[in-house]
Amino acid sequence: MSALVIQCSDDPVSINPIEGVWITTDNKYAGEYMDISSNKLVMGVEGKDSYTYTITEVESEKGHMFNSIFYSIYANDESGQLNKFTFLYKPDDGGILMNKSTQDVLWKRSQ
Repeated sequence: MSALVIQCSDDPVSINPIEGVWITTDNKYAGEYMDISSNKLVMGVEGKDSYTYTITEVESEKGHMFNSIFYSIYANDESGQLNKFTFLYKPDDGGILMNKSTQDVLWKRSQ
């Protein structure tokens, strides 16, 4: 005998594991950062322009490797246009974040 159990929830997805300031040592993105909080996503370059997005929805699903989690963040820019950002998060070694559009760039938490 077997059973199929499906759990559905209306609870909002927590982005707590990826909250914080993220930086990369990749020379192509020198000085760039991402600052993720429960309601804002800020992307910028130190001492230069930054772009602030207001998070409206977050989806997550378990990844296929390395205990990873995929996050889809839906956020409005300052003009109100909806944007989708997709990240892969691996919690090992303090956490590594990769943007789906630039998967070869590894982001680590700023100390």
